[in-house]
Amino acid sequence: MPAATSSSEQAWVEAARKQWPDISLDPRVFVAHIAKHSGQGGPSFVHAADLYLACACAHAVPGAVAALERTFRDDVARAVRRVDPSPAFADDVAQVLRAKLLVGDAPKITEYAGRSSLRAWLSTAAARAALNLRRNAGARRHEAFDSSIRLVADGGDGELAYLKRRYGAEFDAALRLALGRIDANHRALLRLHFVERLSLERVAAVYYVSRATIARRIAAARRALLDDMDSELRAKLRLSDSELESLRAFVVSAMDVSVTRLLGSSR
Repeated sequence: MPAATSSSEQAWVEAARKQWPDISLDPRVFVAHIAKHSGQGGPSFVHAADLYLACACAHAVPGAVAALERTFRDDVARAVRRVDPSPAFADDVAQVLRAKLLVGDAPKITEYAGRSSLRAWLSTAAARAALNLRRNAGARRHEAFDSSIRLVADGGDGELAYLKRRYGAEFDAALRLALGRIDANHRALLRLHFVERLSLERVAAVYYVSRATIARRIAAARRALLDDMDSELRAKLRLSDSELESLRAFVVSAMDVSVTRLLGSSR
């Protein structure tokens, strides 16, 4: 193991390694991380192990993220339950929090400075993410339904415009049912991509898979929604073959924006 640059820094490394013996963060990286947060009183030695784990997560050290989630999962869940006790909401917040804290070139976990416990810092971050998710949902809840289907042209297709006016409410109801029945993993993917507006690369990083794999999974989630909606609308509406074909085009065109609205307002 490379030596730290001073006995004081070595003490930080040893204290942290005692807590996390299986996480092999380069001591020089850890010392630089301590120095980065040395302003405003600097990190507390009491939280050396917490700072080490956060630094290891930021640098994608094997085992670090798993240790973080295993150690603090219950604390994060408690913080979220104070905002909304729904298990589905807790899952949504966990995915959003993971993306914000652990994904990207400069993940937010690097902002943890070791001045308080990592448990308290993560609980605060989780509560903030939960409140933001619910607040954004409330804002979207007031949007008119027609704003979600403007991707379909108004002027060029009289039949399609008629379908919009006549079956907009049925479309909305079918999509709500489909979102309620869809697999939870599919719903989480759609929320991250459409509501949180994460790129394919960032969603892929959340799930530790390639961009191509996550693109296929999102496409599969959209197909599952479309198939469910198609079945629901065909069962409820008596339309001609041409109307059914146009309605399918309407559903495809409007679905992504509507998914964003409905998932965003689901709380």
